[in-house]
Amino acid sequence: MENTSYQVNREDYSKTPPILFVPINNLRITIASQSIYTGAFRVENKGGTPLKGKVFSKKGYAEFTPENFNSAEWKDNVQVIIYRIDSKNMFWGNTYEDTWIIESNGGEQEISNHIGIKKPMLIIDETNSVSSLEEFTEFAKNNWERANEIFCSPGFLSWLYQSQNLEYVKIYNQIIIISQKDWALEYFLRLTNNKQPPTIWIEDDIRKVELSPKDKRPNKKGIILHKKGWGLIDIELETNESWIKLSKSIFTAQDFKENKLIIEYEIIPNKIKNKINFGYIKIHHEDMESTYKVIVTQKQVFNISLSKKSYKQDDVGVLIIENETGKDAMVHIFPKDSWIGFEAKKYLISKKAEIPFRVRLTGWDKWGMNKEPYCETIIELMVSNKKYRIKDSLVLKVDRIGLGG
Repeated sequence: MENTSYQVNREDYSKTPPILFVPINNLRITIASQSIYTGAFRVENKGGTPLKGKVFSKKGYAEFTPENFNSAEWKDNVQVIIYRIDSKNMFWGNTYEDTWIIESNGGEQEISNHIGIKKPMLIIDETNSVSSLEEFTEFAKNNWERANEIFCSPGFLSWLYQSQNLEYVKIYNQIIIISQKDWALEYFLRLTNNKQPPTIWIEDDIRKVELSPKDKRPNKKGIILHKKGWGLIDIELETNESWIKLSKSIFTAQDFKENKLIIEYEIIPNKIKNKINFGYIKIHHEDMESTYKVIVTQKQVFNISLSKKSYKQDDVGVLIIENETGKDAMVHIFPKDSWIGFEAKKYLISKKAEIPFRVRLTGWDKWGMNKEPYCETIIELMVSNKKYRIKDSLVLKVDRIGLGG
C-alpha cells in the first residue's frame, strides 16, 4: 500500500501553533481468524490553532475513520479515530506487527501495533461465540436445537475449514448427507471424540406376577430404565407374547425425566393359557440389547390341600380349600374309607374354608392293611359354583407306626 505523507505547509501563526497529542503509543490486539475487529483511539489538539492531518497504516492492515482530520470541525479539540482490522488474510497462530502513523501540522506520532490471530470463532448469536469444537459441544449439551441449526448451516463447515482441521471436515462431509440431521450432529460429536453415546440399564430385569381367576382386567406394570450421559438415544421394544401389551414401542431421550424412564405395559389375563407363563420384552438400544423377563403364574380356581403330610392312626386334620373365583362355592366330599370322618358330606364356602375331619382306624381296618411304612386312602371332592366346576382327589397318608397286624 502506497502512503502519502501529510504535507506540512509554512504558516504564520498568530496564536499558539497546533500541537498533536495521542494518548497511546502501543496497542496489543487479539483477533479471531476470519473476523473483523474494530476499536478507537483519540487525537487531541493541545495548541491554539487548527490541527490538520491524516492517519494511515504502514503495512495496510487497518483502515481508519476518519482518515483525514481537521480540529476546526472538532468539539473540545478532540477527535475519535475508529480503526477496523479484517483478519481474512491472516493465519491463526501468527502475530502481525504494524505501525500506525498520525501526521499533522502539529507534529507526528506513531502507534506500534501487535496483532495476534487466534482460532476462528463460530458465531452462536449476537453476543456469543465459540473458538473450539469442545466449546461447541458444551453449548450443544444444553442447547441442542440451536446447535443443530448452526451445525447444518454453511457457516459451520466454513469454520471447520478456517480452523484447518481437515479430518473434521472429512467427517462432516460424510455424515451431513444423512436425512436425520439431529443424528448427523450426534454422530459428528461422537466421531470427533467430543462425546460418548448415552448408556441405559434396567433397574429390575425380571417381573413375577400372580393372577387369580377373578383378574379379568389388564394388569398394568412398568419397566424402569435409567440413562447416563446426554445426547440422542433411540430405544425400540419387542415382545414374544400376545399377553404382553406395550404402551408404545419406540422411545427417545425426550421421554426420560431426570435420566429416568418408566415404560408401561399390560398383562392381558384372557390371553394367558398356561398355569406358568414365560415371556420377555427385548429392549434394543443402537447395537445393544437387554432382556426384561415376565413370569406370570395363574392361581387355580380352587386350591385344595391338607393340613399335614401324614397322620397317626387316631388323629385330626383339616381340609383347606381356597376359593379364588370371587363367588361362593359348594363342596362335596367323598372319602374312600369309612375311617375318615367329616361332619357333613357337603359345605358352602366363601373365600376360604377349613373343614375338620377325623382319622380313626379300627382293629379290622388295621388288619386289612399291607406292610408298607404307611397306608394311603383317597378323599375325592367336587367343588363348583355357577361358573366353575372341578373334580379333585387328595391322597391321605397314615403312618404304620403303632399299627398292629
